[in-house]
Amino acid sequence: MPKPSPAWMPARADLSAAFMAQRKEPLLDTIAMACAAVAFADGWVKPRERRRMLAAVRTNGLLAVFPPEDVLQHFDDAVERFERDGEAAERAALEQVARLRDQPREAGLLVAACCAVAAADRHVDGEERALVLRLCELAGVDPARTDLMAEA
Repeated sequence: MPKPSPAWMPARADLSAAFMAQRKEPLLDTIAMACAAVAFADGWVKPRERRRMLAAVRTNGLLAVFPPEDVLQHFDDAVERFERDGEAAERAALEQVARLRDQPREAGLLVAACCAVAAADRHVDGEERALVLRLCELAGVDPARTDLMAEA
């Protein structure tokens, strides 16, 4: 029979969740930056775009370890970067996305989240569509897998 853990030691499940969150934090940063880029493509970020990004991340098993407030903080930090210097923030986002090219599961999650943000107001404008297609190219995701192609 295993010995009980000392009271000061975190539970195994807590340690596992913390480890997974730490491993996935760069992915969350990348998705937040890419979603902020898409949200900012038309010049401003709407509250429903923020909610769609959160919903996309929360429904995916890869990033479900993050509390909603952490997800929103990453997104809000990314939006602030776009507000300060949109060109530099977009360059940084595109560089981060390109690093997912050999990670199809993560790249697919990123594109799905960006599509959800683009369609948050039930209309995907030309700037949003063009940016999502560029993200697909960089991440190695077939744009035909997105809902945006049906609206083109």
